[in-house]
Amino acid sequence: MKRSRPRKYSPTRILATLIVGAWAFYSFAFLHATTRRKENEIQPNARTNDDPITALEACSQSNHNPLCCATWQDNTDEWWTRHYDWTLAYDNQTHTCFSRITDAPQLIFYHQLHQLQQQCQHQVQLSQISSGYAAALMAVARSFYAAYQSQHAFQLTLQHATANWNFSPKDESHWAFCETRDMNCFYLPLSPCPAEQGRNDAPRGSKPTAGKALQEFQWLRTYAFRVRHVVRQHVQAYWETQPAHIQQFVHSNNNHKCTAIHVRRGDIAFGKGRRYAAVDEYLMAGGVQPGETVVLLTDDTSAIEEVELYLKKDQQWIYLDRPRTTGTTLGFEGFIPSQDPAYEVVSILAELQLVSHCQKLVHGKSGFVTVLAEAMSSPVLVNLPIQLDKKQQPKMDPADRAQVYLQQIREHYEQRGKIS
Repeated sequence: MKRSRPRKYSPTRILATLIVGAWAFYSFAFLHATTRRKENEIQPNARTNDDPITALEACSQSNHNPLCCATWQDNTDEWWTRHYDWTLAYDNQTHTCFSRITDAPQLIFYHQLHQLQQQCQHQVQLSQISSGYAAALMAVARSFYAAYQSQHAFQLTLQHATANWNFSPKDESHWAFCETRDMNCFYLPLSPCPAEQGRNDAPRGSKPTAGKALQEFQWLRTYAFRVRHVVRQHVQAYWETQPAHIQQFVHSNNNHKCTAIHVRRGDIAFGKGRRYAAVDEYLMAGGVQPGETVVLLTDDTSAIEEVELYLKKDQQWIYLDRPRTTGTTLGFEGFIPSQDPAYEVVSILAELQLVSHCQKLVHGKSGFVTVLAEAMSSPVLVNLPIQLDKKQQPKMDPADRAQVYLQQIREHYEQRGKIS
């Protein structure tokens, strides 16, 4: 029997085989890495529980769905925490709906921010300040953005065991109570990193004024202040307590031609730097025409009374039926006229829905203007100067100063022929 001779391979053939094998391995590794990267871009975080998939989850998994909705019975907080690449589109009496973010730079920023917020080994924390609503949001946003710039995860905490945010209920039976007693009771958690009571090592930061940094800062605020499901649900119930024409205005799909005016009064009489301006001054500054719809946002009953006395017939007025302060009666930073902190937050969120229908905002100096402008779509901003030279103002009791301002308002309407 003839024995077969072993096959010989030339060095060139051996080298070619090695090259083909290496190319195949590299191609598989590259395809696998690319596929995993694309999956991460589409789904920021994979689901980690064994709960049945919700309709919202199923809808968002398809790249062909720009809008996904859920009923109020389905809590959306866990889904929205993971799907930061979606934004709230609208809420109504039966559903809450989200739209997919399509802006590439915004998506890249959110992905980087969200991934950083998971890095608990490199984090800083800020003690929740107890101040006005807008001031508290701005303090968190400034510090959060500074932490992002230095590549640290950011978390909120409390200064001591009995501390809480002004707007966080202390009553454990309240629907808005949560153990953190800070802004996380109303907004989605900023980070899974544990909060350490008393820790306060986060940079204070500052608000950017222009360019890429300002755009990122605005995106960060939207990310940080995503309102929880139960809070948004209470906002919807809140509308049922309002007059019919207010409900019709906020639920209408028509594009209203309206101007929003923010009349800040209340505790500014405790200082010398700002005055009470007549509502009519805001109308004149904004060029508001007779018959135009005006959304009035104010912390003081005197502004409502002023409209009822002098301006009710001139414009179509929209303002919430809610408790308000009267001058200095609640003291400095008296933010809770209803005696229910969560009710005040719900009222503020309702006002943001009202102003979202308007195209123009007339305002004096106030930190709340930033919050209002964020709720509007490219608004025209008109500033009414209400600042005063402190050195020229006499020293007096805050209640007396408030009465001086109100007398000046009455004189304004006398000069305008509104008082016979």
